[in-house]
Amino acid sequence: MSTTAGIGVAFYPEDAHTDDELMKCADLAMYETKQSGRNQISFYFTALSQKAKQF
Repeated sequence: MSTTAGIGVAFYPEDAHTDDELMKCADLAMYETKQSGRNQISFYFTALSQKAKQF
């Protein structure tokens, strides 16, 4: 049995100005990691927010 990790990264103040916004951005990046195969690091970028709004 093995364990993998997916990490989402967002930067203050470039990506968000409050702690709640920053966590949402990092969360979006983490889900991008999960969708692309896990065991990776993904960085938040504006298109992730636009992609999330489509669903």
